Amino acid sequence: MKALIYLRVSTERQAEKDLSLPAQLKICKKYAADRGYKVTKVYQDAGKSARSDDRPAFLEMIDYCITHPEDVDVVIVYDTSRFARNREDAIIYKRMLKRRGIRVEYASQNINPDDETGFLIEGIMELFDEHYSRALARVTIRGMIENAKKGYWNGGYPPLGYVVEKDKNGKSKLKIDPVWAPVVKKIFDLSYRGVGAQRICQILLQEGIKNKNGRPFTKNTILGILENEKYMGATAFNKRDKKNHKKFKPKEEWIIVENAYEPIVSKEIFEAVQREKAKRYTNSDNGSPMSSWAFTGLLKCGECGASMVIEPSKSSTGKVYYYHNCQNYKHIGKEVCKGRRVRADKLDDFLIDVICKNLFSEKNIADMIKIMNNMLENRQKTVLEKNKKIKRKIRDIERRLQVLYDAIEGGYVDLEDIGDRIRQLKKTKEELIKQLQESPQGSEFKRVEVTPSFNSKIYVFDKALL
Repeated sequence: MKALIYLRVSTERQAEKDLSLPAQLKICKKYAADRGYKVTKVYQDAGKSARSDDRPAFLEMIDYCITHPEDVDVVIVYDTSRFARNREDAIIYKRMLKRRGIRVEYASQNINPDDETGFLIEGIMELFDEHYSRALARVTIRGMIENAKKGYWNGGYPPLGYVVEKDKNGKSKLKIDPVWAPVVKKIFDLSYRGVGAQRICQILLQEGIKNKNGRPFTKNTILGILENEKYMGATAFNKRDKKNHKKFKPKEEWIIVENAYEPIVSKEIFEAVQREKAKRYTNSDNGSPMSSWAFTGLLKCGECGASMVIEPSKSSTGKVYYYHNCQNYKHIGKEVCKGRRVRADKLDDFLIDVICKNLFSEKNIADMIKIMNNMLENRQKTVLEKNKKIKRKIRDIERRLQVLYDAIEGGYVDLEDIGDRIRQLKKTKEELIKQLQESPQGSEFKRVEVTPSFNSKIYVFDKALL
């Protein structure tokens, strides 16, 4: 029997203990060898939680099992918690494997899911695994909260204005960075006085202040600093959704620990900045990826190479016009790029006109039609050859069925003995006929012809390519 091995550890600390990847692999390989299984592939995820299916190696293994079921008889894992700590995930993926004749076996647990007792034990173990995972998550959050209350840093890259230092016990603490903290304070002071993020970028650049990479601060960076609660000495937990880490939970569900670190700005200033920022940026119309303008996302600034973005402008009559403008100019200012606003409707009309004149010239259209006709001919040949093969298979099945019918009539075989075979052949024939009916026929391939008035309009009807 051919076997795959899946290994997982959720933390580096766990990897250093007896559940390390090498330790799991050794036990799983011994399990396979004792049963005469041939291990063909090994998949492993390091530092991945089993409560989520966001595990690259696990999903790769599942995909391999689905696409190559003939090459897999069994999947071996160390125990039930290595496969999944979510009962729903465990059921779904095991069902997917079972449909393809693939078993899941556990190297460290004597569970046979094929008998009633083993099925019950497996389900109970998976429920315990999920309970343990949920309980561990709560304990971890509590531990991080207590850690923060004592002034310790829970890990990660420190925000601008802070550095991480070890105390005498070897624990990490956030300390104010004397180089960058004044910059952060200046950003908050400017925002507190009503200065917008874009103008703050311009002021910093005028004063020669750039980020740690030597580049000008951007509007998004400034906004990110202004909404980071760590600058008032607080830290937040439970901010992101467990299933989708890119999605934030409602602020009412956040767990805020105040006075966790030495603040760079006071709580009063931080909260006043949030109120000002909410008023300034709520319902602002700065364009979007769903823009209806034809060339949004394609244009680049000729001065600095940055992307052009859509921005609105209201006239004295209240009418709103839209412009393409340099992103650097819009978000940082003329110190980076002098920029140039161009009316979106006029630029779109101009570019469409240029494209029509150059791309859709009479010669180019004729060339495109020639290419399309060549593609149609090649497609037609492929489809017709495929249809011929299907027809040959249908005729072959009909001949085989006739042989079986003759054998029954001649009394050489009993219907009971070959009934299943006849039903199987008839089912295969029906499937082939359905394929043939759904496949394009030769008459559906129409060559594209150039009409005398093709300079104004071209009509192409090609059912096979629709």
